[in-house]
Amino acid sequence: MCDTPEVVQGGEVMVRLLDKNTIPFFMKMSVGVMLLLLSGCFPFPARTTMPLRTTVVDAESGAPIEGAKVLRIVCDLHDFDCSHAVIDRGHTDQDGYIKMSGKRKWGIWIPAPGGMPVPNHQIAIWKPGYQAFVFSQYGKVEDVVRHTKRNDLKEAIQEIPAERKETTPEDDDPEKMFLGGTVRLYRLK
Repeated sequence: MCDTPEVVQGGEVMVRLLDKNTIPFFMKMSVGVMLLLLSGCFPFPARTTMPLRTTVVDAESGAPIEGAKVLRIVCDLHDFDCSHAVIDRGHTDQDGYIKMSGKRKWGIWIPAPGGMPVPNHQIAIWKPGYQAFVFSQYGKVEDVVRHTKRNDLKEAIQEIPAERKETTPEDDDPEKMFLGGTVRLYRLK
């Protein structure tokens, strides 16, 4: 037992707090943690999917659009064929608002290329009578179709109407649009 008193020479009583197996264990753990930190690896919950909180409105009137379909496809930039992609679907509410939660994944990450997740978001929002709004974080949504072997991804992307406005981070700031901002849908003419 760790806390059993022992009588040592001279009649003193000493309580052993650690047994002989505990000290090597702590030494090994300390060395392991130091090596991990010195190697540049950090344990933390990396963002794998950004949250989506936006209001969808008519571009001309500014009125909220209820019932617009929302498709979010997220695959890691290093997952070239999107074999591990996540597909989320939703609809805007009566106020034109859509909320989809973000996701994080705990891991031991290296802050270097290929050492941590880099989520690639494809977001499409549409409603009959309107031009679809399609946001691609890296590349185009058709790149996913061309590279993936997953039929569910191909089918999801084929749901997006051909009449669309495509945008990228260079065109629009995704944080302003998707984290409390507004997406405008244009009526078809």
